[in-house]
Amino acid sequence: MNYTSLRANMVIPLLTKYGKPMTIIRESGSPTGWVKTFDGGLGTWKWTNSTTGEVVYIDPTTPVTYITIVTVGVEKPYEQDEIDGSTIVQGDRRFIVAGDATPLVGDMLQVDSSTDKVRIQDLKKISPSTTTVVWIVHARE
Repeated sequence: MNYTSLRANMVIPLLTKYGKPMTIIRESGSPTGWVKTFDGGLGTWKWTNSTTGEVVYIDPTTPVTYITIVTVGVEKPYEQDEIDGSTIVQGDRRFIVAGDATPLVGDMLQVDSSTDKVRIQDLKKISPSTTTVVWIVHARE
């Protein structure tokens, strides 16, 4: 076992012991002829028709299905001096999530309960080598 794997094997038990259960919720499926992307400026998904170029913000043809990925993490609030009003705004939340799951920008992160959900705005992968140890997740309600 290399040093990075050892560190990853030590981090997940610590997050499990001291962290909260979290679930990554990802919308699945893409209707025919439409391309789904995340509009970071609006903080929502959008669909662009590959033939006409039409853009809509509600799934145009298919019901939404969800993929859930169970993981664990801790919340590390932003300090007041980190809040710049544009990239990080008042109310944004930061999480350190175990590297055994792979979140994506646009996914929802359910923290602890079904009522505490935030949308992932940005991610930073911490992987000193080929093993992802944790993800630093910037989320917004």
